[in-house]
Parts: sequence; C-alpha cells; structure tokens
Amino acid sequence: MQKSYRALITATAAAVLGIAGTATATAAPASATAHPTGCTNSYYKGSYEGMVGWQASCSKSNGGRYKAVVICTPYLGGKDVVLEPTSWQTSGKSYVFCPAFTIVKSGGITTRGY
Repeated sequence: MQKSYRALITATAAAVLGIAGTATATAAPASATAHPTGCTNSYYKGSYEGMVGWQASCSKSNGGRYKAVVICTPYLGGKDVVLEPTSWQTSGKSYVFCPAFTIVKSGGITTRGY
C-alpha cells in the first residue's frame, strides 16, 4: 500500500509539472507583413541655419515600417557619414539631419516588412 501511494503521488506530481509524457508544442503562425507603399523621400532644409537632412514618408505602412537615411559629406573633406534615425515609422514623416560642418550628399528611405 505504501509503495503504490508513493507511486501515485510521484505520477501526479510529474503530470502536474509536465515531467512525464511527451508534449507537443505548435507555434502560432507568423503573420507576414508587407513593406510600406506609396513612399517618397527628399532633401529637407530645417528652420535653422545649417539644419539640413533628409525626410521620408509612406502613404500606407501595410504593417511594415520605414525611416529616412542621409549621407553627409564633411566641408573639409574626409569620409562620408551615413545616418538614420533610431526609430522606425509606421505613419507620418521620418527626419534625419546631417551633423555640424557637413552637407547633404544624398539620401533615401529604408523599409522593412515587420
């Protein structure tokens, strides 16, 4: 009686803790999202002297995200600097600016589908 009682307690604990038996896990289907559409980007001149950069926007995010990217060239020469904002946008405009003593060489937009 004592052995069967212990076996019953052990089996119950194993079942509750998920130790005994096999468990099957099914992942939820990943919902794929599309890249944004209707996107435009252009040079941007801010309201302060020397405040130049790039702006980007998309009319439909489609579940994706976007942000502006700018390439800046130092006045006195040197390597170009590529900058982008840290946050991704799902609506509205994305802005990125060149640092002091640089000018805009070119820019664009980058998108992702998640």
